Amino acid sequence: MPGKHIDRDATAGLLRADLLGSEEKYRVIFEHANDLIVSIDLSGRFLDVNPKLEDLFGYKREDFIGRHFTEVSVLGPRELKKAEQALRKTVAGHSPGVMEFEVFRKDGTLAAVEVNPRLITRDGRLRASILIIRDITERKKAEAALRKAHEELEEKVRERTLNLEEANAALRVLLRKRDEDRVELQERMLFNMKESILPYLGKIGRSTLDERQRTYLTIIESNLHDIFSPLARRVSMNYLKLTPTEIQVAHLVRSGKTTKEIAEVLDLSTKTIEFHRENLRRKIGIKNKKVNLRTQLLTSPESG
Repeated sequence: MPGKHIDRDATAGLLRADLLGSEEKYRVIFEHANDLIVSIDLSGRFLDVNPKLEDLFGYKREDFIGRHFTEVSVLGPRELKKAEQALRKTVAGHSPGVMEFEVFRKDGTLAAVEVNPRLITRDGRLRASILIIRDITERKKAEAALRKAHEELEEKVRERTLNLEEANAALRVLLRKRDEDRVELQERMLFNMKESILPYLGKIGRSTLDERQRTYLTIIESNLHDIFSPLARRVSMNYLKLTPTEIQVAHLVRSGKTTKEIAEVLDLSTKTIEFHRENLRRKIGIKNKKVNLRTQLLTSPESG
């Protein structure tokens, strides 16, 4: 029927017009895109290249169109191998996904690009591939600079941490030495008092004194006790919780005094001194052992 023939012709005309319109739109986008766009066939030969090629890399279209990608000097050996692997994947019908390459510009300088492939099919068959290529050289430089700054910052943090650790270690040594010196000074003061002062006060007390003299002696002994008692309590922590009397006995044992001499200094019986010596051996851990008490006190860390 004439009517149907006219309708078919009209429809075909409209389809051709739409196709021409689509091609024109594609060409406008292709020619004026901000990114480099190239089309290659399944063998890897360039079919078309947009003008951005010259803007970005200095090459002209005729340097690429009709040539295989291995024939243009834009890829080094490692990048060529990566491109060949991507082409094989494309021919197999699988897009390799977005990839990054280092390419040589015409002037020999290196550029970093991001390649985003798109597969073109016609009549259900893969025909070619469109590559959208973006210059990411400046982005890569910025990333490298940021990475370098981060690494330098981490290195500075490591150095500062190491310096602080060394300073803290030195400070701990100084503080420990200060504590040891303080304890040693306190021990020396106690020892000197017990050895150089108390024995003579004891002898004075056993001599004939009038009431006023005995009162003065009592005051002196009381004041000395008030002065040195806090020291005795602090030093006792270095002697495994020894009692003040045990500390006094330990000091005198260390100085080489015999049991009789210690009894006279402390104005105690020899049995009492023997009792304290046994307590010292037990607390130090040498009871029932053939170990000399004085030697142990001189070498023990707790003895200062």
